[in-house]
Amino acid sequence: MEDFNRHFQKTAIIICTISFFLLIIINMVKGCSPDPIENTKPIENVEPIESVQPSKSISEIIKDSEDYDKYKDIFDARSSELIAEGTCKEEHFTNNGPWLRSGTYKENKATGAISLHSGQLDLSRYKPAPLYFMYCGEFHFKDRVYLNVKTGKVSQELPTDNQGKIIQG
Repeated sequence: MEDFNRHFQKTAIIICTISFFLLIIINMVKGCSPDPIENTKPIENVEPIESVQPSKSISEIIKDSEDYDKYKDIFDARSSELIAEGTCKEEHFTNNGPWLRSGTYKENKATGAISLHSGQLDLSRYKPAPLYFMYCGEFHFKDRVYLNVKTGKVSQELPTDNQGKIIQG
């Protein structure tokens, strides 16, 4: 059986090789080159392509952000700035998703201090922090960009003290 398989493979290779050379000979007899690129003609009357513009506005791209209706102006402004300064690209917003509220941080209702969520919190004293994030790059923490919608500050790293509390500044 093994001999039959080897014989069959050799025969198939020979047939393919002969077919290839026959195709070249036929094209030469017809006066054609076997190279399809050589046989192409230039395309005429084609209008030049203008520079590619984004198909959507930043508002359309990030409209699915959490609380977008409430923070539309700050989301639009900071997203545009991040793209303009090169921190993010439009495709980061398109591919990685819009701004998401960070569930890791909470804001003390009385003091306004933002701290890391650690275990059980007295929900009567804390509310979700005004921090949103998105990924400018891959889905790694190093590529996270945070936006504090209360202050308008954008940061890739949240400054924390040695107890894990975000330093207000």
